[in-house]
Amino acid sequence: AREPGAVDKFNELFPDAAENYVPGDLLALGNEGFSLQGANNLTTTLLSNNPDIEYWFVVANVDDWAQGAARAAETLEMTDRVLVTSVQSDAFLKEMESTGGDTTYVAAAAVSSSDFSVYMAQCLVSLLDGTETAETIWPEYVEEGSSYPIMKVQAEMITKDTYEDYLKAEQEKLK
Repeated sequence: AREPGAVDKFNELFPDAAENYVPGDLLALGNEGFSLQGANNLTTTLLSNNPDIEYWFVVANVDDWAQGAARAAETLEMTDRVLVTSVQSDAFLKEMESTGGDTTYVAAAAVSSSDFSVYMAQCLVSLLDGTETAETIWPEYVEEGSSYPIMKVQAEMITKDTYEDYLKAEQEKLK
């Protein structure tokens, strides 16, 4: 759902650039693919092999992949032509700490660890005490054709200008 959503939104906002969408499939890289280094290698290849595309907006479906894309932009000296965002924010928050925001990795869809943990704890307790099974918990979240629930949690886009406020709000939830 992440990749089609990003494509749909890009096409909605930039209809004249829809033909410039370039998918990057890390799965094709085998074991190396699901890593920061795999994302770096794939991004380097994509940016290098498409010189006709002047500006890039990279949407990484996992946050460490975004770090790999940012490192590729730096290595290729394309930081003035590449913006990177991600689904997930742990690596983004680390990137903000280590770079002070001076990076091509500019935004992330942050999912509250506090909110997500509540669901995980509820599920674990229900499974351990035997009141639910993986097949019976949260029937309202079981999609047609599936046997198990799919929790869709709300994400909040954060940037170098808003991440500190996000972290403060997360701290408030823990009080």
